Amino acid sequence: MSMKKFYVGVKALIHDESRGYLLIRRSQDDTNGGYWDLPGGRLDKDESYEQALAREIAEELPGSEFLSRGDLLGTHKLAFDVAPDTGLVLLFFDVEASVPEKVSLSEEHDAVQWVVVKSDIPTENIGDEIATILNNKLN
Repeated sequence: MSMKKFYVGVKALIHDESRGYLLIRRSQDDTNGGYWDLPGGRLDKDESYEQALAREIAEELPGSEFLSRGDLLGTHKLAFDVAPDTGLVLLFFDVEASVPEKVSLSEEHDAVQWVVVKSDIPTENIGDEIATILNNKLN
């Protein structure tokens, strides 16, 4: 029996003292369109977590800058394969980043929401793992 392969992805929970935690919504015509997400993506070959977070933040939030990686907040293995016999494990990190007042988005995303209190967390179209991390941070 061959062993299943896994990609590793990183997700950034970005916090701004005055605006809260940043969520971005995937564009309707993109994979998982309409779902609230965190900036991030798969690691490229020989890329560190920090390098991947910096690249993904620059790609998904043009004009924003990765500053540092904090604690690991959680992990999640997708329930489906992203390629034949290939899974994806996501690592969620606290991230310090510089985000302009007017947030720019890549074509992959179409909306921004800042979460300040638990009632700001979307009740639909958000993964349980992201909602759990936000609930834990807002305790």
